[in-house]
Amino acid sequence: MNILDIFLLIYLIPFIIAYYLWVLALPILVAQLLIFMLTKHFGWKLKKKHKWLWIILLASILITYPWFSIVEDIEGRVVDVTGQPIEGILITALWEYEPIIRVTSIFSGSSYAAQAREAVTDKDGRYHIYGFTYLPSFNQKLMSGQPKVRFYQENLRVDYNLSKYKYWKGKFSLRGSIVRKSLLNGLDVVMVKTDNGSGNSGTLWGFVKSVLSEDNDNCMWANIPVAITREYKTVKRGIQISEDTVKFGRHSLPRNMEKCGVDIGFFKGLSEWNIKILPEK
Repeated sequence: MNILDIFLLIYLIPFIIAYYLWVLALPILVAQLLIFMLTKHFGWKLKKKHKWLWIILLASILITYPWFSIVEDIEGRVVDVTGQPIEGILITALWEYEPIIRVTSIFSGSSYAAQAREAVTDKDGRYHIYGFTYLPSFNQKLMSGQPKVRFYQENLRVDYNLSKYKYWKGKFSLRGSIVRKSLLNGLDVVMVKTDNGSGNSGTLWGFVKSVLSEDNDNCMWANIPVAITREYKTVKRGIQISEDTVKFGRHSLPRNMEKCGVDIGFFKGLSEWNIKILPEK
């Protein structure tokens, strides 16, 4: 640690103290007020140690809100500038979680994939992304403004003005809500040709990488077969399969296909050039 880091740490100490007072002390004070009001209203006579047990319980409930999240389905349509539907557009949705109380750094912007879904538009340009119920682990919550929804097709991009994105972005107010609705429902997303002829494959890789970076016990990757096959079409031997185990790239964790309800048909669209089948041991 150099001198600059030491001065920066000293400068940040008041902010760090204020942060933890806010996220820890405030719920305790609110819980203490609630216990005081309840005991006064109902005439309860709590011993001091019992009183503090109730305060800690209520404070824990306040800190960990929302205790779960119900994510509703997302339905919409993709069209061109003339209003005609576009078939075959890949849509991805990524929900991320963050720590309720940051243990390492209060300024850390770390977020992690909580759930991922995908859909492909039909001949009418419509798509349907199924919702789910999210039960967070300790000290976790879904981030606000979720999910991150992206639309992928070669030589096409979303026109945010024609899609009226500015309107529904200004109306977003679901922070901390248990029921997560999507204002994408009923929205016609307009896609236009790109100026330079390129697509948005870079952001698709970012989506796939976020999902594959999760630990081995998570079968989230099994929800995104189209995104995975599109990304690995140009990667030589990018996928290695040994019996019921699949590995994406050289440095990724092995995944259990049987556990996640996946067989070789999951990789439909990839050839032997992309997939390496290892001999049984």
